[in-house]
Amino acid sequence: MKFLDIRHFKLLSCEDIICLVVSNNEDNYLIERPYTMVPKINANNELEYILEEWFGFGDAKSFALPKTAVICHCEVDENVKSTYIGYSMEFGKNKSVLLPRDNTHHEYDIPESNTVH
Repeated sequence: MKFLDIRHFKLLSCEDIICLVVSNNEDNYLIERPYTMVPKINANNELEYILEEWFGFGDAKSFALPKTAVICHCEVDENVKSTYIGYSMEFGKNKSVLLPRDNTHHEYDIPESNTVH
C-alpha cells in the first residue's frame, strides 16, 4: 500500500477529507473517492471518525481540488490507508438515501439502508 498516495486534507471550508491523490499539478490535485471525516464520540466516550462521501448524491469519483482551497495536507499512516481502502471498496454497495419531507419512499430509495447523508 506504500505506492498509494492517500492523504488527509484540511480545507479552507473547514472540511477534513481523506482521498486518493491521482496527480498533482501546478494548480490542482486530482483526487479520487474523497470522504469527509466526521468526528463522533463513541459509547466509551472516545473520539472516532465516520467517513461520509464528500459528494454523496452524484456518481463522480474523481475531482479537481484547487490548491488554493487547501490549508494543509499529509500522507496518512498504513492503518488509516487500510481502513480507507476497505471502506472505499464496500461503500458503493449501499448508496445514500434521499427522502422527501413527507418521508415517503420512491423507486430511487434504497430501503435496506438507514443511512441518510
